[in-house]
Amino acid sequence: NAVSTAVGNGTAVVLDLADAAQQIRFVPAADYNGTPGGLTLRAADGSWDGLTGVRNIAAAVGGSGAWSSGTAALGIVVHALNDAPAVNGLDATPVFVEGRDSPADRNAVGTPILVDASVTIADVEIVTQAVDNFAGTTLTVARDNGSGGFAANAADLLALSGAGTVSTSGTVVAVGGTPVADITGNSGGQLVITFRGNATASQVNAVASAVTYALDTDTPPASVTLRYRFNDDNQGAVQGSGGSLTGDATVTIAITAQNDPPLAVDDAQAIAEDAVSTGGNVLSGSGS
Repeated sequence: NAVSTAVGNGTAVVLDLADAAQQIRFVPAADYNGTPGGLTLRAADGSWDGLTGVRNIAAAVGGSGAWSSGTAALGIVVHALNDAPAVNGLDATPVFVEGRDSPADRNAVGTPILVDASVTIADVEIVTQAVDNFAGTTLTVARDNGSGGFAANAADLLALSGAGTVSTSGTVVAVGGTPVADITGNSGGQLVITFRGNATASQVNAVASAVTYALDTDTPPASVTLRYRFNDDNQGAVQGSGGSLTGDATVTIAITAQNDPPLAVDDAQAIAEDAVSTGGNVLSGSGS
């Protein structure tokens, strides 16, 4: 049963040590770590009436009373344990339309789309408790391999949209004009963003929500699944024991294929009278 934390001689928790079922269990609040207030212990002699539970023993402490005047202290330390971050809100249903080739552009990619505009990063130690900051944390985006990892594909073109508060200058990423991250990798279909120590949670969320996608292929699949992975960069166990941890989420992008028009190519082949031609794209035959 839960016991009020306001314990003292007037509201003592009395236990019978001979009864294994009578124990005190400390249950800290969620994600708590540190040193909570300790407990003061008293012992009783044979004149104790044997009743247990929450009791008022104030009148029986010391002297000829059943409870000792001397006390012992019971302290508790809750050691910090790093909690894994989470990528939340990655639940949009984006659709990418393949580019349609033209005679002037036979490699039309299509207009990049915003993957999801409502992505948030949750981290107890960084966002909630603020015992660490975002310095060195990373967001990696690439194609999902179907078993919890990445399978980066060079046909996937990833970038950050500049339509909102997020902007890029070279590899520097800014939110509202303030540099908060750097693009530390963007090749082969994998985008890596490393955040700076001054980044706030809302700025990190804005960057994570600005990822764009395009697909560079004339034979697209019906869909592509991207994996977002945030690494909390727990250096020196500042966030607690357990090392750096990651949180992942995936999103599936539907691909709408386009029928590219055929391309006619002028024929530069010639055939001599009474000869047979097998080259080019002219039908073979005999002249007359």
